[in-house]
Amino acid sequence: MAHDVPDALISLYRRTLEAMGGAALARAAAARLPAPFHGAASLRLLGLGKAAHTLARGALDALTPSSCSGLLVLQESALERAHATLPSTLALMVGSHPMPDERSLAAGRALLRATRESAPEEPALILVSGGGSSLATAPVEGLTFEALRATFEALLQSGVPIEEMNAARKRLCALKGGKLAAALGSKRAAAMVLCDIPSGDLASVAGGPTLAGPTPPFDHLCLATPIDLARAAAREAAPMETEVAARTFTGRVEELAERVAKAALRRRDDADAPGLFIISAEPTLHIPQGAGRGGRMQHLALLLAERLEGLPFRALCAGSDGRDGDTAHAGALVDGRTAARARALGINLRQAIARFDSAPACAALGAALPAFDSGTNLCDLILLERTPLERIDDT
Repeated sequence: MAHDVPDALISLYRRTLEAMGGAALARAAAARLPAPFHGAASLRLLGLGKAAHTLARGALDALTPSSCSGLLVLQESALERAHATLPSTLALMVGSHPMPDERSLAAGRALLRATRESAPEEPALILVSGGGSSLATAPVEGLTFEALRATFEALLQSGVPIEEMNAARKRLCALKGGKLAAALGSKRAAAMVLCDIPSGDLASVAGGPTLAGPTPPFDHLCLATPIDLARAAAREAAPMETEVAARTFTGRVEELAERVAKAALRRRDDADAPGLFIISAEPTLHIPQGAGRGGRMQHLALLLAERLEGLPFRALCAGSDGRDGDTAHAGALVDGRTAARARALGINLRQAIARFDSAPACAALGAALPAFDSGTNLCDLILLERTPLERIDDT
C-alpha cells in the first residue's frame, strides 16, 4: 500500500536510524578486534551513553564470549529493551539526561568501581556514545555534586558548542578525560565509540572517558560520525535524487533555519534541483530563564513553518536518538501550510518560538513525532522535501 508523503518522510527517517543502529555498527566493528576478544571465557563490558545497550548487543553477537560481566549506564527509555535483549549477568543502571541527577551520580560511582574491579584475565570492552556525560558522572575530589550539576546546567543553557561544553565537563568529572580508561590499569582493553560530535572528535564523546589526548591508550574503534547519518539517509532515499550537505552543521539554530530555508527557496525556483535536501546538524540553542518546553529540532521546525509559509515543502527535523531535548517528542514534521493551520487553531507560532515553547505547539498542531528508543545517537537529521502544495494533506 502506497504511503502518503508525510509517512514516506517518517519512514525514511526510521530506516536511516535502523541502518545506523548501534547493534549493527558494533557487530561489524567487533570483527576487527584482536583475538583475545573473540570467544573469550569471560568478557567485561563497560558502557555509558544513549546507545550503550545496542552497542553491547552487537558486540556480544560478534564476540560470543562464554560469559560476560560489567555495567552499562543507560537512559530510562532504553531500560526495558536492554533487559529484554542482554544477559542478566550484565548490570544495568539508569542516569538522567540532559541534566545529571542523583541516579547519574550513583551510576558514575558504580561504573568506576566496576572498572577497577574487573578481573585481570578478562578483556575489557568500553562502549561509549553520546549522552554519557550526563547519564554517568562523579565529581572530582574536592568538588560537590551540587557544584558539578550547577555548572552542567549553566553550560547547557549557555548554548556553547558541545566540544567546549565537554572540555569543561572533563575537568570536573572523575570519569571523563580518559579517567575511566586509566582506572583499568594495564588490563587488555578496547573501546568502541559512536560519535555524535560534528567534528568527529572522539575525545569529546560523553566527555571522552577513554581518551585524555589524541593518542588512545588501547585499540579504539570509531563506529560512525554525524556526517555518516546524512549519507545513510541518502542511500535509504534511493532512487530519489538527493543533495547531501557536505558537512554537519554547527552554529545557532536560527542560522540553521536560514540555511534550510535557502535550500527550500532554491528548490522552488529550480525545477532541476534534487527533490530531497539532507543535512545532519548539531545546532546550539540558547535557552533563557523561564523558557517553555521544547527541543532544538521542534524549535527549528517552527522557524521553518513560519519562514516558508505557502511554499511547496515538507521538512522533518528530528534527533537520531529518538528524542528532541527533554521532551516526549523525537522532533516534528512541518510543511508549507503549517503556519496557516496554526492560525486556524489559534496557535501563535511567533510567540511559541519567542518563549522557546515549541513542544506544546507542535503537539497541538499534530506535527510532533513521538519519542522512541532509536538505539543510536549521531546528532540531528533534517530532511527537506520539495512537494507541490496540492499534495499536502490539509486535514
